[in-house]
Formats: sequence, C-alpha cells, structure tokens
Amino acid sequence: MIRSGWRWILILLLGWVASASSTEQGRFPMTFDHAFGQTVLPEPPKRIVSLQPSELTDSLIALGRPPVASTSWGLGDAQAEAAWPPVISDPARELGIRSIGTPTEPSLEAIAVLEPDLIIAYPWQAETLYRRLSLIAPTFVVTTGQRDFRPVLRQVAQVLGATRQAETLLGELHHLQDEIRQAHGGTDIVIIRPRQFSSWLYGPGSNAGQLLEEAGLNVLVPIENASVTPDSPNAINDLSLERVPGVEADFLFFIQYNLEEPLAQYLRHPIWQRNAAVKEGRRAGVQGIAWTNHGPLGALEMLREAKHALDSRLAP
Repeated sequence: MIRSGWRWILILLLGWVASASSTEQGRFPMTFDHAFGQTVLPEPPKRIVSLQPSELTDSLIALGRPPVASTSWGLGDAQAEAAWPPVISDPARELGIRSIGTPTEPSLEAIAVLEPDLIIAYPWQAETLYRRLSLIAPTFVVTTGQRDFRPVLRQVAQVLGATRQAETLLGELHHLQDEIRQAHGGTDIVIIRPRQFSSWLYGPGSNAGQLLEEAGLNVLVPIENASVTPDSPNAINDLSLERVPGVEADFLFFIQYNLEEPLAQYLRHPIWQRNAAVKEGRRAGVQGIAWTNHGPLGALEMLREAKHALDSRLAP
C-alpha cells in the first residue's frame, strides 16, 4: 500500500484553517438550499458532525475542516484502525475524531451530546433522520454524484468557504491523472474484487473506474446482465470464478478487502492462477475502500497506488 502520509494532511489543515479564518467571518450568516430545505449558518461552523466516513469525512479532513465526530465502519471505538478508511485512519486518531455509530445507524444521542453547529448527511440518511437531526443542529444534505466524490467535495467546500482548497485538491488529482496518461495511456485494465463466494468486476462507471478512464486507461466493461448496481449497470458486475481465466487485460488490479484467509484461498485457487495477467505478474493487490468508496484523499491514494503498480510492472 502506498500511504500518502498523514502528517502532510495535518500541515495542510493548519495552513488552510489559518488562511480561511480571516475571510470566513464576512460571509455569515449564510443560507444554503438543498433537497430537504434550507440550512442557515449564523457563523462559521467549528463543531461539524459527518454521517459518512469515506466521502464526507475524507473531504472535511482534506479541506482543513475536520469534524469533531463521524460515523465509522462498524466499530464504535474511533481508536480502532479498522473503524476508519485507511487513508484517514491516522489523522482521524490524531485529531481525536469521535465515532458516533455507523452510516446506517448513527447515534442521535451521541451527536446531541457533542453540541455540533453543523451536521452533514446523505439524502438516504435524511429521508428518515432529517427532522430529528435538524432539531440538534443545522443540517446540510449533500447531493451525491454517480459514484463520483467531486460534486460532494464542491458542495461541502461551498458551505465551508473552502472552494480554493477544493480546487487545489482537484488540481493535484488532475496532475496524477496526467502522469498516468503520459506513461500508460491506452493500457487495458481490469479491476476485480475477490469475495468469499464470487468476485465483483468494477467497470468504468465505478468510483475507481471513472478516475482511471479519465487518466487514459481503458477499464474493462463489466459483463452484460450481471450488474449488482442497478442504478449504474456500468459500475459493478458479478463475476464467477470460472470466468476469471477468460478476463483479458494488459494489467489486473485486485481489491484486497479484509477477507484475510478467504481472500488468500481465492488467490491460491488454480482457476484464478490460470488468468494470463496473474500468471505473468501483470497484476497488483490494492487497498479496498480507496478504490471502492472515497473522498479526495482516498482518490489521490488510489491514483498513486495505480501509478506505482503500473510503473513497477509495465516498465519498458
């Protein structure tokens, strides 16, 4: 795994917060429209609660506005590394971000105790929780992209007066995409996530697939009539182990989700080993959440990981 290093994130936080503080005060009070109504912020928010870790909390940390609390993945203890997407696990602990449940079951009691001045939520969460969340603090509901973190990043940046920081992050992303395009443009790739009983094939409509296509790579289109994402048939499709040997590409990325021994068994299976890219070493294991559900820091991590793998194994 190519870790971008959390200390530079903290340096950015200090610099960006300092640069924003002198201009923020003049913007408030501010009113923001969204699908569930209006959010009025009387002053710059300082105690933000995020209800989604991979995209929202990642974005807030990247923008220099870390939340005081966030939902996390399955663990109530925010000090446990598995609770956070790997790219933000170190800064989340260093910054003392508290876990307030999971995205599907946030604890309203834990949120209320923290006395936030802004809650940021997803539409599917707001459908059942918006009224109760709004009684705790002003609640802003983002409009999500189609497996694309950038619309969410820009909305959050607009609310927080951090549009310059957002564009700086996107500029770094474009620079990495340009480097991949110059070195590996036109390369056919496939992205597979081994699972306990089958695999998922991530296509050009997936989170990683979109960014890698923009970087000039050709992401294998998922198999017809096997989609597990009805809202986006080009994103993720089911792939049986028996079909893996027939998947042809210049390079194969396989997503390593915390399956541990089941994943090891899958990768040792003779059928998996028959794939040409696997046999010839034109493959790399990559971290899970940065490739499947990310904000700007996860996206940058994913692109760095892809570039490193391609540079290392497809060198002329």
